[in-house]
Amino acid sequence: MTHIKILSALVACLGLVQAADACTGITLKSKDDATIVARTIDWSGTEMNNIYTVVPRGHAAQSLLPDGTMNGLSYTSLYGYVGIAVEQPEFVVDGTNEAGLSAALFYFPNYGEYKPYNPADRDISLADFQVVSWILSRFSTIDQVKAAINDVRIINIDPSASTVHWRITEPSGRQVVMEIVNGVPNFYENEIGVLTNNVKDAAIVIDTIKGSDDNDMTTIKDMDDVKLTDYLSQNNHKKLFYILEENDHG
Repeated sequence: MTHIKILSALVACLGLVQAADACTGITLKSKDDATIVARTIDWSGTEMNNIYTVVPRGHAAQSLLPDGTMNGLSYTSLYGYVGIAVEQPEFVVDGTNEAGLSAALFYFPNYGEYKPYNPADRDISLADFQVVSWILSRFSTIDQVKAAINDVRIINIDPSASTVHWRITEPSGRQVVMEIVNGVPNFYENEIGVLTNNVKDAAIVIDTIKGSDDNDMTTIKDMDDVKLTDYLSQNNHKKLFYILEENDHG
């Protein structure tokens, strides 16, 4: 009965995230050079059941699987951490550990693609909504995450749900975005410190700031149906990162 409750909670959680159309992450530097990460969950059509989560060192955890059981990847916390979870304490979407490493989950519709779940890989399978917990509990640096990512198989519990991507930030200010496309994890250095759900949302944000531009991909109709790889092959003269464009103009 417990595993059915957890799976139902995750399905509800995925529905809530899909209802939030334009989450945005920002990064700031204070006058004393501290790194501050923040985020929004915008335009959610449903009230979210948020849970404050405090996890100590030595806490044992295990990943949820598509059959609703907690029989996936097992791991024990090397670092204590705090965070915000949705629906269940296991589903941490944003948090920071005692080493100062921060991790957060963002909706990533139409662009990401995980490898299908294979029961033979049960012991290394990690639900996408538990990746933040895994990162915060096990690692103190981005390079450690990069070195370990191929030892796990990140999976989608509900095949009909959107994929997500992750922002990982060190106290130094170094930040990467981790995305899984065609089943392959990719890390991108995020020197600007801004993250949206997808490139369409980034274009909308910049259009709002500076007005429409013929070189923006928001000139494409029905962008939700356009795959990133198709867009890049057909429109290699257009700019992808509009925040960089804005930065170039001072």
